[in-house]
Amino acid sequence: MGKCAPAAIARALAVQLGLPFSDLSYVAPEASALIPLEFQRAHKVVPFRLDRDGGATRVHVAVADPALVDVIDELRAQLK
Repeated sequence: MGKCAPAAIARALAVQLGLPFSDLSYVAPEASALIPLEFQRAHKVVPFRLDRDGGATRVHVAVADPALVDVIDELRAQLK
């Protein structure tokens, strides 16, 4: 009906689910390159940021459905 902006709905859903909301207006190419595009498309995931802390690297990934545990497990396996 156009009464609410899509970003506002996404933020409200994130709050309701107790999940962080991420603005995907910028996706770091080095993060996106870690996961094959076919997997990203098939499972509706977007790796968008890398955080490096000493020798560890954390990959931030937005997912369309955080309830799909098998997709998250597959991401963990791919990224080690």
